[in-house]
Amino acid sequence: MELPLFAELKRRRIFRALVGYGIAAFAVLQIIEPIMHGLRWPDAVLSYVVAALAVGFPVVVGLAWIFDVNAGRMIRTQGDPVGALRGARLLLVLVGIGVLAAAPGVVWYFVVRGIARTALRDKSIAVLPFASLNAGEDTAFFADGIHGDLLTQLSKIGDLKVISRTSVLQYRTGTRNLREIGEALGVATVLEGSVQRADNRAASDRPEMGAAARRPAFPQVGRALADRRVRHP
Repeated sequence: MELPLFAELKRRRIFRALVGYGIAAFAVLQIIEPIMHGLRWPDAVLSYVVAALAVGFPVVVGLAWIFDVNAGRMIRTQGDPVGALRGARLLLVLVGIGVLAAAPGVVWYFVVRGIARTALRDKSIAVLPFASLNAGEDTAFFADGIHGDLLTQLSKIGDLKVISRTSVLQYRTGTRNLREIGEALGVATVLEGSVQRADNRAASDRPEMGAAARRPAFPQVGRALADRRVRHP
């Protein structure tokens, strides 16, 4: 035998409203996340969106309790409050149902996903295009070659996320703030280096490491960087 409250929730189609809103909220997140990354908005924007969608669950429960959709029209649901659930008590019960419905998504995003993203971010690196300290296409071509070679070597390190060459090419020119670049690319470490030609020889210095959060935890990164001093006849 169903409890009076549960039966009333079914009659007022509360559960159907929650499922529908949950699907719509998931769709909104799937749409806004790639847009946010494309426009380079901070991660805090997505957190605000998730919080706003979570607040919507109690609102949906309240609206579904009061109104129903019939033949494409919104009408007020007929019926008296259940037992002693009236006024503030009924409001608290409806808000509680909305909070419980939102809890799994909130916990997943702010706790589970947050831990996973932190772990992934700590194992990430971006290598900016090497600056050419000499005029001429030969040195610039050599600098691009060193940059590509370093990306290749780093990509061989297991569990290390290396930002693609395409994503970092936008930082080839202009003033570089490594911390801001790291936050924009979502990496813990940003590296930059330079190439200079002298007496028909080209040398690339060891890239400078600017950490957006901390230095990389992989010793292989340090070994790869140690091998980057190159002489080219």
